[in-house]
Formats: sequence, C-alpha cells, structure tokens
Amino acid sequence: AIFINPGSKIEANGTAALPIVMTSIGDVADGSVNDGSSSGNSSSRGEWGGLVISGLAPINDCDVTTVDPVANPELCEKTGEGGSGLFGGNDDADSSGSLNYVRVMYAGFKFNDEDELNGIAFQGVGSGTDVEFIQVHNNADDGVEFFGGAVDVDHIVVTAAGDDSIDWTDGWTGSLQFVLVNQASDSADNGIEADNREGDENATP
Repeated sequence: AIFINPGSKIEANGTAALPIVMTSIGDVADGSVNDGSSSGNSSSRGEWGGLVISGLAPINDCDVTTVDPVANPELCEKTGEGGSGLFGGNDDADSSGSLNYVRVMYAGFKFNDEDELNGIAFQGVGSGTDVEFIQVHNNADDGVEFFGGAVDVDHIVVTAAGDDSIDWTDGWTGSLQFVLVNQASDSADNGIEADNREGDENATP
C-alpha cells in the first residue's frame, strides 16, 4: 500500500492521455490479472493494498481523546485503516496535495471486518486537497471511502468494487460531483454507503 501521512502531500498529476496508473505487478509484468471481461465478474482483487491519504481535517470519531471533538477538534484523532497511523485535526482547509487523472487497480486488503484497505481512502483529508478525474477498478473492498475531512472530489469512476463503490463516515463534509459507478456482478454491495457516524448519526461535524 501507499500511505500519505498527515502533514505530507502527494502530487500525482496525470493527464487524460497519460493517466497515472497504480496497479499490481501481475497487471504490469505478465497480464495475469482477470478483469472479469470473459466471465462477467471481476476476480483479480486485493493484489496490493491501495492508496491511503491521511490529513489534519476534523473527524467525529476519536481514538485518542476523551474530550468533546467539537470543542477540541485538534485533539480528535483516529487510527487509520491498515495500520496507516493517526489522522484528523482541526484544519478543514488542510492540503494533502493533488490527485488528477489517477487510476487505482486490483487493490484492497481485508485484515478483518473492521479493518479493510480500500482502493483510495481519504482519512481526515481537507478541502485544500485537489482531487479530480480518479478511477478505482476491481478493488477488494470499497472503491473510495471518506473518513471525515472536507475534501471535494469531481469526476470519479468506480468499476467492479468488491464491496461498496463509494462510502463515507466519521463526519465527512465534502462533496462529490460527476460520479459514475459500475457495480460488479459477483460480490458488490452498495453503490453508495453513507453514514455520518455509525451509532451516532447526529455527531458533528
């Protein structure tokens, strides 16, 4: 997996003609992946971990504080998926860099039912992050998941995800515009799974 830590930035800027493709060695070296085109489903998933971006924007589910996250958002941090470390903070406008024309393929990994790597995970990522024209293809878990934060995304494509195509939780306050989802026929769950915070739907943000 590729982990971008809070305070760090990724600058992945492809073009329509030359997108940046993050994929498995089987796809690049010998074409051994199955994209489902012959069998009607998509079986080559989870060949690597995926992309996890963690930032310093507010979340509403805290692992490391006993205080009110609304009154003290800088102390509200949570442990990220797949051992990716703590994320969250008090800067809605935090920047984790930019993703433009980026495709993530054959990724995802399930440690257990509560800890799974998605194709792209945005963990406490702020609105200062530029995300446009992204695709996740054949991921083992969710295609794209937002854990709090305030990042906006436009032009997003998710194809053949093994679980939900798009998921958000932990108080995400960003927006999506121009979304295309193509559900897998073999194991997909929801096109969109959306909850503010499981067990406390009125939590803020």
